[in-house]
Amino acid sequence: MQFKIHKPRPPVTEADVKAFEQRHSVVLPKPYRDFLLVVNGGMPFPMHVVKGFGFCPFDFYSLNHRPYGLESLCISSDWEEAYENGYLEIARDPGGSHFFISTRGDDVGEVFFLDREVLLRESDEPIRVARSFDAFLDSLEPIRDED
Repeated sequence: MQFKIHKPRPPVTEADVKAFEQRHSVVLPKPYRDFLLVVNGGMPFPMHVVKGFGFCPFDFYSLNHRPYGLESLCISSDWEEAYENGYLEIARDPGGSHFFISTRGDDVGEVFFLDREVLLRESDEPIRVARSFDAFLDSLEPIRDED
């Protein structure tokens, strides 16, 4: 990971992750599961964007933090069928749009972005930003100041 986490969340254990998976009948993709066990969410510092897209993961959700915790955000109000179709909301951008990870199906482990502004205008499909959580983290680059 090429950035530090500002305001890291309290650590979680393997038992915490397994309990979450059991409560929600989900299996978290290994790279994302490992991320939770190492940093358990927080804010990337400095701010980064997804290379080629410009989307900014402002806050990664954790297992045990309110109000932005995985437990309370399993069901997205912007993409209502996400959870039932195996997409877990894992982060937000500064404008309230969301990043999701697929937990089942042909696209398991892939990371998607749902632009809330587009959705509010007219429903649109989420945008795949990475084929895996590791690829997602690798695609993040620091926001550069314009001279």
